[in-house]
Amino acid sequence: MQEAIRAQEHWKGDERFRQFYLPVGRIVAYDDKNLPILNDIDDARTQLGMKTRKRLGKSILEEFYGYTKAPDGLTFVYNEDDGLVEWGGCMRAMREDVEKRKALAIKEPQGQQLVKNRRPINAVTQANNTAIEPVYSNIILAAGRCISQVLDRSGIEQPPEPRAPVATGIFAFILQLQEDQIESFRGKPSFSHIGYGMTPRFPLR
Repeated sequence: MQEAIRAQEHWKGDERFRQFYLPVGRIVAYDDKNLPILNDIDDARTQLGMKTRKRLGKSILEEFYGYTKAPDGLTFVYNEDDGLVEWGGCMRAMREDVEKRKALAIKEPQGQQLVKNRRPINAVTQANNTAIEPVYSNIILAAGRCISQVLDRSGIEQPPEPRAPVATGIFAFILQLQEDQIESFRGKPSFSHIGYGMTPRFPLR
């Protein structure tokens, strides 16, 4: 939670990144199975001196979207301070900034496995079987939900299940809308259903 707060402060406060941060808010739906997640979030917010978010019914969807076929029995939370990041523009701007300074050359190879003799990681093997050595490069490994497969391919033993890496985050995609659809959703919060990513199990409209 503290890391999330710092990240949000970074997106809101840094001039380079603020232009790509859209504070639209987010509505999150929880079914009974996932309510413990919401309880843990409430506990964390309380420990940080923050207010817990009000638990709502599906009328919150009707309030913003005008209509919903959401089933009864779900718990909704409106996160007013959540936002979206326009990643395409952000990455283009960062790449242009680096190229302008001529400080680095950015490469985006597809890493297949990690080469580890002892400690630490000695290299990252690419799809064409060539290796990138961290001694000569700064490497950002963005394995995301594939982290377990990368570790398996690399022959690296994973920690016990309670401490195993679990990929979390937001699925990014490009959604092309018509002009009337853009106006219909402009300024309205995004929606996510805990346990099902950004794809609701019921139509919003």
